[in-house]
Amino acid sequence: MVVKESIRYSKAEDRIFGLETLPKVNTITKKPVIANQLLCFIIHGISTKYVIPASYYFHKKLSSKELHKLALEVLQLLAECQFMVVRIVGDNHKNNVALFKHFGNGCLQTCIPHPFSVGLKLFFSFDYCHLIKNARNIFLDHDMASEDGIISANYLRELAEIQGNLVVKPVRY
Repeated sequence: MVVKESIRYSKAEDRIFGLETLPKVNTITKKPVIANQLLCFIIHGISTKYVIPASYYFHKKLSSKELHKLALEVLQLLAECQFMVVRIVGDNHKNNVALFKHFGNGCLQTCIPHPFSVGLKLFFSFDYCHLIKNARNIFLDHDMASEDGIISANYLRELAEIQGNLVVKPVRY
């Protein structure tokens, strides 16, 4: 999630807010970095309806290797707390694709043996809402081709134009 870059000092807590909170080795010479993104790991129940933030980090730039390390730490902590994590879901941002590849030893796989729960599998999936949105955006930019000819996005473009300024959109996605 993108957040506004700003720092704030809390006199009551004698603390500065808005800086990176990633668990990195800080040296004396390293300048503080103002965060502009939020990474949040959320656990979501399958058989029960609960949503719990498991961990969150403010950061400026996060590599896929750092994301993989953080995901492993969160998975391990959740396993220690007796949560059975069966699936990791993310949008199809390049860091999330790379994260899934890190778990699959360089290959994009749908599941692997769970790293912290013997006998369980850990599944990976992309959030379908983001996939539909990305397909729509690509289709708005380009026509597609099939064996039968060109698949035109003219109707989709017209629909997007018609309901572009409407508060309630009759046709979603």
